[in-house]
Amino acid sequence: MKPGPDLTRRPNSERRFDRPHRPLGLRAANHAGWVLHRVRHETLGLEPEQLVEAARRQRGLTDLDVLAERPDSHVEALAALTGSLEQEADLTPVGRYFARGQIVGSLINRLELASLRQERPEIAQLELAPPLVIVGLPRSGTTFLQHLLARDPDHRVLQHWEAARPAAPRGPADEEAAMRATDRSLRLLDYLAPDARVLHPVDTREPTECVTLFSNSLASLELATMHQVPSYLAWCLGGDLSGAYDEYALQLRVLQAAQRRPRWLLKSPAHLFWLDQLQRVLPEPRLIQIHRDPLEVLGSFCSLAAVLSGISSNRVDVEALGRRWAPTWALGLERARIARRAWSPQRAVDVEYTSLVADPMGEVQRIYDHFGLELGPQARRSMEAFLGSHPQHAGGVHRYSLEQFGLDSREEAVRFATDRAEPVA
Repeated sequence: MKPGPDLTRRPNSERRFDRPHRPLGLRAANHAGWVLHRVRHETLGLEPEQLVEAARRQRGLTDLDVLAERPDSHVEALAALTGSLEQEADLTPVGRYFARGQIVGSLINRLELASLRQERPEIAQLELAPPLVIVGLPRSGTTFLQHLLARDPDHRVLQHWEAARPAAPRGPADEEAAMRATDRSLRLLDYLAPDARVLHPVDTREPTECVTLFSNSLASLELATMHQVPSYLAWCLGGDLSGAYDEYALQLRVLQAAQRRPRWLLKSPAHLFWLDQLQRVLPEPRLIQIHRDPLEVLGSFCSLAAVLSGISSNRVDVEALGRRWAPTWALGLERARIARRAWSPQRAVDVEYTSLVADPMGEVQRIYDHFGLELGPQARRSMEAFLGSHPQHAGGVHRYSLEQFGLDSREEAVRFATDRAEPVA
């Protein structure tokens, strides 16, 4: 087995993000892909009907309606995504192959979810365990806090391998096979984009962002981060994602049926945009919002988006990427601020990134005290052991200039002035 990436190393801040990493094998595959594309269009095609048929053939199932009351809820999202991929993403042959596989995989998950809901209708009525939900800008410490709190045995987390196939058959052999498949995917990611897991650590058996579950509704900011798809991003931000949130809650119920703990521990910066929907579909969610100076994280997020989209695109337009994401995350903070007005203060707590880094266990205790939770001795010991083996910024702080992405720090300071000034009251 090839070793994973060196997660303590620091990405090169002088890297040209408009020139994607291209190992020899990937260049050869792209060259062969252009030939193959001319011969067998169905291998790399992105037509919605073709993708749906491919998923149905692979699983032998036909029903894609995850929620009976929302038939064909995926159709508009699939059209928005594939149209944007075709017109804007500048995909290489390998990029088309990966995008196609990603969409077919999401459609297969929909087929399995619809089938499971028909076989076990009681799952749709399952009462979800009360959740803790971590939100904040990307690169603001949300992953660090999630991994720290995950050491509490009372917390049910979404592991990376589970997110890949939430409704897949369960059993020791099935789970082991799913974990091996996820390991292979991560090794491929390390080959294609060595900096990706340095910037955003993910591991098969560790917690992951629940935004991944929204990919099964074809309505996910994760997809907009992985590809250069501005019109699809605009569709997500301007569309009605209530159906996607209903399907999100159903997937959590499916996963909870396989393993229940006293509380869910969930995390995604994407929830900033839809806190009202989160409140609607989850039972009294308790919100943990992390605040960090946006100017310290915006360039780092743009670098991650550039690395990920560079896997599949011929070229990354880094200035367009910066212009796209800076106002997007400012909008997310504003939407969260408005939604928090209707959020009970007892069910929300704000955490300053600087305080979290300076005294992680002190902030953890404050969070537990705020929500009236007990931090047991076993959980405390596990968290302290995690901190001992995972110091924040072990390999140095990742620094990326806003100017690399066509952004002016003074203009961005004005754009993000509200959240930089103080946390939500």
